[in-house]
Amino acid sequence: MKKVMLCLFLAAGINFSAFANEPVTRISEGWLRVGFEFGNFFEWYVYEGTVWRSYIGSLGVNFSSYRFTDGRNVGLFSSGFFGVPTINYDTNNFDNFGFRFQTGLIIGAGFRRQLSERFTFHSGIGLSFMNSIFSFTEYFPSVGNVEFEVGNYTFGIGGDIGFKFSINNSVFLSMGSIFTYDFANFSIVEAFTRRPSTRTRVFMERISGWDELFRMVGIRPYISIGFYIRQQIILR
Repeated sequence: MKKVMLCLFLAAGINFSAFANEPVTRISEGWLRVGFEFGNFFEWYVYEGTVWRSYIGSLGVNFSSYRFTDGRNVGLFSSGFFGVPTINYDTNNFDNFGFRFQTGLIIGAGFRRQLSERFTFHSGIGLSFMNSIFSFTEYFPSVGNVEFEVGNYTFGIGGDIGFKFSINNSVFLSMGSIFTYDFANFSIVEAFTRRPSTRTRVFMERISGWDELFRMVGIRPYISIGFYIRQQIILR
């Protein structure tokens, strides 16, 4: 009896050792998409006791990705964009904006739900970051025109809601919208004047700090084309 039990234990140990050393294969499915979006940004904050509100319409290019492992419906999500504002409206008549450029990134968790053989509902949520650069000119009786260059670094949360239509096993179309809610903004403002004779820019002052009571809501509908990337990952 003891010999039988010893053989069973040895067999179990050998089987466990073989199982533990056996490579594990994991299937990873990635979605990469690129397309166009139009960002609608509604912003308000307090500056020197005055409440400022503005609307910015920004045409941009959107890059997004989802990754799911072993057929799971929960994975990783990321989305980035490059935008050039084409519309600006400010309730304080502060409408002499010049060049403005925006970049943004969202990283977080992604979700999917298969609705049919070709249609899939997808969503994502995560931390959001956006950087915008713009300039404007304002006239002061004591010094004349002053050129301002502003850099904003905005932080909040963001997400994605959309639908995916598979054209074939390699390509799909996607429509939806990115949503963001930003609650913190760090601004860097630099002021310049120009010498009347040479029109050379002269640096005046640099001011930086967190905006008071800052809030911004972003709604960015998009349409994009995407590609499937499927991989087998062997873990040893």
